[in-house]
Amino acid sequence: MEFAENENTANTNSFTRYVWLKLEIKRLEAELKELQPAIIEEVKTERKTEFGTFKVNHRKKWTYPEHVNALDLQVKGLKKQAEANGSAQAELGEPYITFKAA
Repeated sequence: MEFAENENTANTNSFTRYVWLKLEIKRLEAELKELQPAIIEEVKTERKTEFGTFKVNHRKKWTYPEHVNALDLQVKGLKKQAEANGSAQAELGEPYITFKAA
């Protein structure tokens, strides 16, 4: 019985640590987001510091012609049909954890 109690304590500690880390990551990501505009303004394109090189990059956002968008919608519809009728095969990926605070 002592083993089960220790296992429960270990599990509780794991869950507690997991939740704490998720909350800490969320807090740190918010802080990074807050700092980002000032860093972008200061860096402009590229800046070397004692920590490393900061570089401002831009993600490409594509806008497609209407006929490509229409084909994309058609393909998405065909994929949904294949999923629904069972002709598409689902594969399990890597397991991951979801957490929603009580």
